[in-house]
Amino acid sequence: MLWFYRCPNCGQELNVDWPSRLERRTCRHCRREHFAPTPPGMRLLAARPFVCGAVRRLMLNHAWRRRTDGSSKVALIAWPHNDPPDLTHPKGNGTPYAERQHDGTAGDCGNGWLDLDLPDAPGSCWVAAVALTDETGRLEMEECLLTGVE
Repeated sequence: MLWFYRCPNCGQELNVDWPSRLERRTCRHCRREHFAPTPPGMRLLAARPFVCGAVRRLMLNHAWRRRTDGSSKVALIAWPHNDPPDLTHPKGNGTPYAERQHDGTAGDCGNGWLDLDLPDAPGSCWVAAVALTDETGRLEMEECLLTGVE
């Protein structure tokens, strides 16, 4: 899974394999070392160029399991590939965003569904991201299917 971000030194768009995001990186443009920034309070599961063309809606079907008692959210976020958002506050900055709350006790499991309508952006290639936010417990996503439809 790739995480797309901008170099904190020069703004060049870069990507890193998610498991190695905590390692020091060297920007291929400015050659300065940095750590890939990640959204605070969010476990990003995937972010990658996903759909191009006439896609008007993204749909995420996901299987989940609670690891601990509590409350968690699954979020689906999308943006045009050439216009990455500030993911520190994705709900309030006009970025297409949908979320689903999952409350329960350890061992609970189920399936969830999220729909995300995309604004009209002819010719755009959309990046889609799936993230988990653990408020008072821990949720794991076991499987997911992300589709784009007209």
